[in-house]
Amino acid sequence: MRRAPLTAASPSGAVVRSGLADTITIMVTFRAITVLASLIAFVALIGCADSQASRTGEHPTESAATPSAAMESYFYFRPAASPRGTWVVLLPGASGLTIFDDKDHYFRAAAALNAEGYDAIVVDYKAAYKAASNPPKLSTGGKIAWVAEQSVAWARATDKIKADHPGAIVAWSLGAEGLWPLLADQGRVNALNLKAAAAYYPSNEDDATLKTSSPLLILTGESDEVTEAKGIRAMVLRAASPIVTLHVYPNAHHGFDIESITKPRTVRLLPFVGPSATFGFDADASRSAALELAAFLKVHVK
Repeated sequence: MRRAPLTAASPSGAVVRSGLADTITIMVTFRAITVLASLIAFVALIGCADSQASRTGEHPTESAATPSAAMESYFYFRPAASPRGTWVVLLPGASGLTIFDDKDHYFRAAAALNAEGYDAIVVDYKAAYKAASNPPKLSTGGKIAWVAEQSVAWARATDKIKADHPGAIVAWSLGAEGLWPLLADQGRVNALNLKAAAAYYPSNEDDATLKTSSPLLILTGESDEVTEAKGIRAMVLRAASPIVTLHVYPNAHHGFDIESITKPRTVRLLPFVGPSATFGFDADASRSAALELAAFLKVHVK
C-alpha cells in the first residue's frame, strides 16, 4: 500500500496528513504481555470501577425506550446554553470517568463543548454495558461502539437531540477502540448522522485497520508510553486516507490534556517492577489540541 509522506514537525506539534496501544510497550516481542499489564494497572491503580453513579442529580430519568433502562444512569447529558442543533458523545479512557482522583475531567471537556454550542453526552460505557439487559457479546471495541450507539438512541428517544441533528464522537485512549468498528461501517455512521470523530492518544489493541469515510482527528504525545506515537503513525499511514489528521505534540505524555495531573505520575503494574508509563499534563499541548479540536468540529459538524 502506498504511504504518504509525513510533514515536518512544527513547534506546536508534528502533523501527519496521510493520503492516511491502552498498551504499555517496552519491547515488541512482549506486546501481548504488556497489553494485559496495562489494563490491569489501570483498573487497579487509577480506579476503573468508580462509575460516577453517586453524582447527585446527574442521572437522567429512566425510560423504556432504550434496550435497558438501567443503562441510562450512565449517560450524562449536558445541554449547550445556546444549542446549535449538534451533539458530541464523549468516551473516556480505561479508568472510566475517574482519572486518578479527578472525577471531572470529562465533564470539563463537555462544558467546553457546550460553550461552543454542542450538546454533550458523557458515556460511562463500562458501567452501561454491565447494566444492559442481554448486551451483545462483542470485542472491547465492539462493546464500546454499541454503548455509544445506545446513548445516542436514548438521547433521541427522550427528545434531548433530534434524529436529524449531526454529531461527533470524541474519545480518549481505550474509548477510541469504539471508533474503529463504527467508522468502518457506513450504515452505522449514517444511522448516527455521525459527521466526524476525534481521539486523544487512541488505543488500538488489535492493530485494527483504520477505515473511515468520516473525518478523523487524532491528538497524541510524542512521549506517550501507553499508546505510543509510532504505533499511531503506522496506523494512520496504513489507512492512507486524506480525511485523517494526526497531531503529535513534542514531549507530551499520556493524559497531556488532563489539567489535574499537575505533576507527572507513573503507573506501574507492580511496585518497582514491570512495565510503567508516565501520565502528565502539558499546558501547551493541551491548549493546542483544544484549539485543533474546536476548529475541526466547527468545520465538519454542522
